[in-house]
Amino acid sequence: MPKRFTKAWKSYSDQLSLITSRGIVVNDTDSATRFLSHVGYYRFTGYCLAFENGSRNVYVPNTTIEQIEYAYDFDRKLRDLLNEGLEVVEVDLRTSVAYYFGEKHGCFGHTKESNFFKYIPPKHQRPSTRASTKFVFDHAEWLEKLRDSASRSKERFIKHFRDTYLEFPDLPIWVATEVMSFGWLSQMVEGMRDQDRGKISARYGIDPHILANWTHHLSVIRNACAHHARVWDKTLSVLPSLPRLDQPYGKYWRPPHLLQNDRISAAILVVYQMLKKCQLDSDFAFDWKTRVSNLLKNLPNSPRASNRLGLSQEWDSNPLWSE
Repeated sequence: MPKRFTKAWKSYSDQLSLITSRGIVVNDTDSATRFLSHVGYYRFTGYCLAFENGSRNVYVPNTTIEQIEYAYDFDRKLRDLLNEGLEVVEVDLRTSVAYYFGEKHGCFGHTKESNFFKYIPPKHQRPSTRASTKFVFDHAEWLEKLRDSASRSKERFIKHFRDTYLEFPDLPIWVATEVMSFGWLSQMVEGMRDQDRGKISARYGIDPHILANWTHHLSVIRNACAHHARVWDKTLSVLPSLPRLDQPYGKYWRPPHLLQNDRISAAILVVYQMLKKCQLDSDFAFDWKTRVSNLLKNLPNSPRASNRLGLSQEWDSNPLWSE
């Protein structure tokens, strides 16, 4: 049964007393106070989870607050790298969707429901993770949000279109893709017919259904990074689909090359596979991979640190990563 919240506000000094009472070693009180005053006790406790010794708030002997601070810094650096790679992937996807969908269906083809899957079950029957593309895309709802976003936009290019053309709040697809969020873009990709999605997925060398899932997966990872959520020691809420075993490199998406697809290592591989196909700078993907590799070679000093990221013992020799 729910109960009333009775925990009281605590000063930084009280927070440190609670931390030490639970067995975490604090060697430098001033440094620990600065850390807590920056990240906050509640966020701090999320990074403590990796150092627990089988029970809640029971930690591996001699665990220090410095180790937990390192885990926080490691996670922040990993998010920064993911954000950097995702920016390139997202821009490339926006351009690809606008180009190929516009080529096939014209400037305003995205406003026509007939260009997408039609069957939509009642909302209470829809999968919460949008696992099956044809059963989830509500074109009317998606278009309404897109039009509302255009109407509320203060961007100069939107104002120009509103003042110049009768079609407003509908926008040409190459303008609309600049207005919609990455989440809305992922919904559009998932709602496309296979033959349309196939033109885009061919650019990245993946199956059309894989593209739909990966776009959704990456939009969730991007949101987590944008909101500074913990990613290094977290089970993913939306799992990336894996290429079939009979597809090129299919076996390298499975053990022993990749332990599992519910940890951030799977997302890192997805970002890298798509980065390699982006037509921006041929050196960027390799440089990004190198910096990620260097970070992953210096994991936090917590129990099963590699498993918390989903890394196999020889993760850096996986052909998906080392080629």
